[in-house]
Amino acid sequence: MRQMRNGWTREMKRNLKIMVSRAGGLLLGVGSMMLATGCGGGSAAAKPEEAPKLVTVVPVVQRQFEDRVEVSGAIEARNTALVTPRLPGVIEELYVEEGDPVKAGETRLFAIDRVKLEKAVEVARQGLAVARLSRLERQANLERAQAVLDKARIDYERRKRLFEEEQIGTKDEVEQLESAFIQAQAGVKHAQALVDLAEEQERQAEANLAIAEKDLQDAVVAAPIDGVVSQRFQDVGDMGQPGRPVLRIDDLQELEASAFLPARHYDRVQPGKTRMEIRIEGRLVGAFPVSYKSPTIDPALRVFEVKCRVPAGQAVPGQLAEVRLVLDRREGLGVPREALTRLEDRQGVYTVQDGVARLIAVEAGAENDGWVEVRSEALRPGVPVITEGRFLVSDGARVEVRSQGS
Repeated sequence: MRQMRNGWTREMKRNLKIMVSRAGGLLLGVGSMMLATGCGGGSAAAKPEEAPKLVTVVPVVQRQFEDRVEVSGAIEARNTALVTPRLPGVIEELYVEEGDPVKAGETRLFAIDRVKLEKAVEVARQGLAVARLSRLERQANLERAQAVLDKARIDYERRKRLFEEEQIGTKDEVEQLESAFIQAQAGVKHAQALVDLAEEQERQAEANLAIAEKDLQDAVVAAPIDGVVSQRFQDVGDMGQPGRPVLRIDDLQELEASAFLPARHYDRVQPGKTRMEIRIEGRLVGAFPVSYKSPTIDPALRVFEVKCRVPAGQAVPGQLAEVRLVLDRREGLGVPREALTRLEDRQGVYTVQDGVARLIAVEAGAENDGWVEVRSEALRPGVPVITEGRFLVSDGARVEVRSQGS
């Protein structure tokens, strides 16, 4: 037992020595690291100098700026006509198709109930003939009554004179002849009244014939203007009504562009002076003076209409147009759109002075073709402003100009 206890004691002492030796080595290593760190602490705490930011600059330029309004518009025919029947009836014939050219007053377009109206004319002519014969008959009766009156007057006056001067005949005979004379006068008046009535009936028959002939003439509708048939709204067999269009005609020789502008520009648009630049599908048609400005502003939409003439052959009615109006031109300082920086409630540009970025506040104006009009007492033509890299810099930051644009 004692030997065993002595063996354990020697073994424990040997293990304890090994543990103390290892712990000492570990402490020595940690101490060495701390010494190394302490010695190098001064160089690690020093902050390295930041490299300049690479930027691209473009010089400020003096150029012309325009106050422009760009809107969408439409091409229209200056002269158009919606052709409607002049009287109700069935459309019996259509003489034209869409796309056909027409001549004002010459080209027939369509016919309404022509057969019916031709019969009405024939009936009116017969009525006039009957009225004319009736008048002739009654005029003959008037002449006959006038002859009877003349005979009765002569007989009465002769018998009366003989009775009064020579006492020939009786008073009763004189009174009978007087009565016949009075009846003859009444007969003439009656015959004259019938003649007057017949003449009035004849005039009425003539008017009826004129109306029937006018209706027949109106049954065939001719083109009211020169142009081209652009639309057909009804076909043969449809019921035509006055006010309901059958065809549309557009004069392709006189075109105009129409557009609506915001009300705030009303006073700046001057007919004859302000020009409208017209583009169709990217193609420049031309710039033409305003030929029309609406005398009023739409109170609901707050817009007003402007128009300009467009040369024939350059466009087609119904095409959409890109319309640009130049309301003012002036010289000013300009910078590329990419140079403008917005900071909260202000705008500015970064310039480069001795390798340092400087923020200059500006007042921005018109923007034309990628250039923005700017106003600032600190800017002048030729001053470089940062375009690429402006989001990487701040006021006072060191920069290096990588390239210079134009």
